[in-house]
Amino acid sequence: MSVEVQSEDVVKLMMQFCRENGLNSSLKALQAETNVQMNGVENVEALCSDIRNGRWESVLSQVSGMSLPRDKLVMLYEQVVFELLEGGEKEMASTILEVAEPLATLKVDQIERWRKLDQLCNRGLSWNPTIAYVFK
Repeated sequence: MSVEVQSEDVVKLMMQFCRENGLNSSLKALQAETNVQMNGVENVEALCSDIRNGRWESVLSQVSGMSLPRDKLVMLYEQVVFELLEGGEKEMASTILEVAEPLATLKVDQIERWRKLDQLCNRGLSWNPTIAYVFK
């Protein structure tokens, strides 16, 4: 008797191991080299709780191994920047704006939207949700 295992299933098992052991770079490399995506989270309720409670480091870590549509990633990172600014974390918001790949894409594709984020990060005024959440 012979058992046949799909190569994609083996790759997904390896990806699961990488995810569970915090090997995010290895996970990304496997996804890039095999074109196999692992779009899932271990615990949906935990992810939702992290989002509701603003635990953005955890949220970003969980989605880092996923292949999400570019516009969804941009909106996620944009929301993280907004919430950091609201919490008075301008330096961290500015850093994310500078280094996050989805926001670098925003800078190329929608420069005015990116400039608005940049202005919010670098101005001396207090947080104003009316200005942040209104796009013209």
